Amino acid sequence: MARSNAEDRRAQVIDAAIALFAHAGYEGTRTSAIAARVGVSQPYLFQLFPTKKAIFIAAWRAACGRIVEALTAAVAQTPREQRLPVLAKAYDELVTTDRDLLTIQIHAWSASASDTDIAEATRAGIERLRESAIEQLGISADQSTRLLADMAFYNISVGVAIRHPGECTVTHLLQQRG
Repeated sequence: MARSNAEDRRAQVIDAAIALFAHAGYEGTRTSAIAARVGVSQPYLFQLFPTKKAIFIAAWRAACGRIVEALTAAVAQTPREQRLPVLAKAYDELVTTDRDLLTIQIHAWSASASDTDIAEATRAGIERLRESAIEQLGISADQSTRLLADMAFYNISVGVAIRHPGECTVTHLLQQRG
């Protein structure tokens, strides 16, 4: 079934919003910039999404979905007991090749500190990533939490261009843990 024009435009807005929010954050991104990037008027933008916050939350959810999809695809053909290092390597590559997926995570964490709606959406996204890791890897909740902590540390390391980035990859951190 073909998508409607409004559905197509919503998807275009979300794609543009991921890129713009990843670059300038929630506070620094203007809805006029999102509308201009998509080629729509601001009134039409607000017909698609009622508020800037709704656009940010939709972008965040889509970014989480892309991360889950990429990691799920990376391990799909790998036996379950061998998936953890494959997933770690896939995540390491994902955040270095798709800077928007890296930085929108950091901006979501930041915006969560001052907005309860964004915090709720961010928590839900993190829980989605955590549950996916448990399901895809067959690991415990505690192991999944440690994996997400390694992923967050790697995000920060890449974001600030830490001096020895190879020591901060999820792959390296998992190898150190044994």
